[in-house]
Amino acid sequence: SGHSGSGAGLSAGDLSAFKIVDLVEIAAKKGVSGGRNATRDSLVNALVRAGVSLNDLSRGQLVDLGIKLGKAGLSR
Repeated sequence: SGHSGSGAGLSAGDLSAFKIVDLVEIAAKKGVSGGRNATRDSLVNALVRAGVSLNDLSRGQLVDLGIKLGKAGLSR
């Protein structure tokens, strides 16, 4: 599956900013199953493989992500 050059795809780092309830919700929307007892890591990996982009997030999740990424401030 070739990536488009839009850069809108979310990385594992972006997705790991979310609470697991958000990850489960995004996964459901994408038709991705992390399994019933999915771990945060398995959900993140499944979503990255599914090619989740900003368009797949709800408005609240986008705001949440913006706030978290802003706080993180690229100080990896």
